Amino acid sequence: MNCPGSAAAMSIDLRYAALLARIQAYQGARRSESAAFLIWYLVNYYRLDELEATDCVCDQAGDKGIDGIYVNQGAVKARDFKSNHPIQARLQQEFKKHYGGSYALAVKRGEPIGSAVTISNEVAGLTLIAFDLGEPWTTHRKYQVFDERYNEVFGRPEVTAGKIVMLQIAVALESRLVKTLVASYRKDLLRRKTASVAELWARF
Repeated sequence: MNCPGSAAAMSIDLRYAALLARIQAYQGARRSESAAFLIWYLVNYYRLDELEATDCVCDQAGDKGIDGIYVNQGAVKARDFKSNHPIQARLQQEFKKHYGGSYALAVKRGEPIGSAVTISNEVAGLTLIAFDLGEPWTTHRKYQVFDERYNEVFGRPEVTAGKIVMLQIAVALESRLVKTLVASYRKDLLRRKTASVAELWARF
């Protein structure tokens, strides 16, 4: 059994015949190759047992393109467990002290915040990983925020309410800038197309 990113996992033979050999143990008379592959993947990469993996798979006729459903309850529990952690309590107090009703940090789902702009601690953690730690390519693994990298993400003394708010404002400004540039590009492209059509029409 190989972990993602290990030397063995990185050197896996992706040829069709080789993959068929790997999933052979999970194949059955009424099970498609794609379903067998998904079970093999869940067992070897998500570390589920075979029964759990089989229950996750719904790859069959009429599945509307959904091959399987796996809910990672561990990620939810990890955030719930950290909601009362001293670091989260400190950050929430900093938000209340310095930002009042402007910004607030939500440390658990469904938490009443009021009229303030709400920043979830999960979003804050992912933003810190992307911009502060400089690893945007790892942010798809949300579980790491409250699990193996919790202290690395939130435990540093430089992680304050001010830094979290600053990063959220920067992300919002970047998003707004991208939207403005895209809109400007589309407008310019439309203008050029209109001019080209008018020029072509003038020839007749």
